[in-house]
Amino acid sequence: MQLAPIPKNEKKRLLSLHTLGLLDTMPEKRFDVITRAAVRIFRVPICTLTLIDARREWFKSCQGLKKYENARAISFCGHALLANKIFVIPDTKKDARFSDNPMVVNKPYIRFYAGVPIMSTDGERVGVFCIKDIEPREFSKNDMVMLKELAYWAEMEVNFHNLSSALRQEGEISLKLEGKVTKLIKFDELQKKSKKTLLNVMEDLEKTNSLLAIGKARDKAIFESIGDGMIITNNKRKITFFNKSAEEITGLKMSDVVDRHISEVIKMGDEKGNSISENQLPIRLALSTKKKITTLVNISSLYFNTKKVRRFPVTITVTPFLNKNEIVGAILIFRDITKEKETEKIKTEFIANATHELRTPLAIIKGNTDLALRRGKKDPKFTKNALLEINNEIKHLSNILSEMEILTLDNKENKLAIYNNRVNLNDLLRKIVRRLESIAQEKNMSIDFKKEQIDFFIFGNKEHLEKLFLNVIKNAINYGKNNGKISIKMLKEKDTIKTEITDNGIGISKEDLPKIFKRFFKSEKAHKYSSDKHSGLGLAISKRVTEEHGGNIEVKSIEGKGSTFTVSLPVLNEKILKDKKE
Repeated sequence: MQLAPIPKNEKKRLLSLHTLGLLDTMPEKRFDVITRAAVRIFRVPICTLTLIDARREWFKSCQGLKKYENARAISFCGHALLANKIFVIPDTKKDARFSDNPMVVNKPYIRFYAGVPIMSTDGERVGVFCIKDIEPREFSKNDMVMLKELAYWAEMEVNFHNLSSALRQEGEISLKLEGKVTKLIKFDELQKKSKKTLLNVMEDLEKTNSLLAIGKARDKAIFESIGDGMIITNNKRKITFFNKSAEEITGLKMSDVVDRHISEVIKMGDEKGNSISENQLPIRLALSTKKKITTLVNISSLYFNTKKVRRFPVTITVTPFLNKNEIVGAILIFRDITKEKETEKIKTEFIANATHELRTPLAIIKGNTDLALRRGKKDPKFTKNALLEINNEIKHLSNILSEMEILTLDNKENKLAIYNNRVNLNDLLRKIVRRLESIAQEKNMSIDFKKEQIDFFIFGNKEHLEKLFLNVIKNAINYGKNNGKISIKMLKEKDTIKTEITDNGIGISKEDLPKIFKRFFKSEKAHKYSSDKHSGLGLAISKRVTEEHGGNIEVKSIEGKGSTFTVSLPVLNEKILKDKKE
């Protein structure tokens, strides 16, 4: 590890730092708003405005860290302080200077760093404005420009107090001097006073320009931190600003669209692809009525006339901005709602399928109940059979509701259950095999599960994991051949435990293979082969549970010969578990 270097002018630098009067002061909103903006703009977990003291780095503003200071010797900012340009480390583990740094190998596990030196008014380097990430990443030229602008904003705020004090002191001195001046003012004295007045005006102008620069940087940072796409136009509908989210959503760069008429870049149509007339465009309506316009979600689609046209549904809000009741331009905010539309579609299909699945057992229950009520006294045996059938349907109904509960469970809540339970995967599978052996024996099938020499542990929701493997193994039995064999094998690859479940059953057709993990999917061939009642949710649940544990499930199958399902789950060590909980 390379320690942070000490500059030759360290004494002079420290004097400038302490003159600022910022060390060990309380947090201030004017600094925190900048670091919060940086976290949103760059989507990083950590941002600090760091002041470099003699033996420590101290954070005047800090997002994402609990400690407000660290040792200077091991700090990243100690290195960035002396850089003549933005100091960027794309991957700390690949940089010999930092690969064994305590902040890389231990919490907060820094993998990326970018910092810009902060100067005092006398040109001394007093600190660094930086961002940090726990994942390695690339840093583009546009990213560098934005980080420089935020750092400049922070630098102006750092020096603003001292500039104000200096101007105030100068004013007080001027007043004292003016009190001692005689009433007779000679021409040369008047000339000196005029010169001094001119200097004061120039200083006021410089101060005003600095405040304007701060305001401009602040506004840009706020616009860039908005998660929705933002486009600003002038009153002629020519684009003047295109924020980072708009770039990410559309694939266009601000340099590609600035000064172009918005109609050249953005076109609107309905869900069928029909163009919306010029008079009905939201931006046209906003500019003509001087009122805020919001589109209806269900009729609008936004697409861009790039080389590769992409069409997607959006919500759009256009707000005109005025100066003395004259239109200056408009702000268009848009959000890609593709996921919301897909979720709505899945939800509708889920409700429709669920209603169908629930209606069948309820109809059977009602039918048997009616028959039992009519013939119960005359035929006790029939009543008993009807009650048994009702009981079976209630179990089937209960199973469907249990499976639906897993599919609709809030993922955040379930994460807490995952990180709070340590599961022995070997024991879990042995328990499931014992439970299913009697069902397999009815078809003269054998389940081969060799006991591993070591136990494999993962952190997970035990009940859900049991459902995952129960569904896959039960499927292998249901669609396996008489006198067939099911093989279960576990192996560890790096930080992953793989469980392979292989059968020599009927297999899955190429047509059905892409659909088997979809909710309520039932293969016609499989349905004819097995008389066992199932909801069509089993494999969908197995996929959901695997993914909620950070793993994946795959299947390879040859029709008529059998299938192999492979469930891969990550091994979480105790250290990572502790960090996740914190």
